[in-house]
Amino acid sequence: MQDHESPDFIEMKDEIIATFHPVEQLFRIMDRISIETEGVTPQACAQIGLELSKNFYAKINIIFDIYSPKDIT
Repeated sequence: MQDHESPDFIEMKDEIIATFHPVEQLFRIMDRISIETEGVTPQACAQIGLELSKNFYAKINIIFDIYSPKDIT
């Protein structure tokens, strides 16, 4: 972190994304489950989860674009 007044927004964003990544990976694994052996429920839940993951990443980008200092490259 740079100082107490100015948090490192890029580092914060990376930490949030890294924390969420295992959840996204779970949905990706669920999406590969065979419909023939496990039925459609895991795959349907996976597709919902992957869409929610995509929305989460988009929202994180919007939030950090709005609130991060404009001089970050």
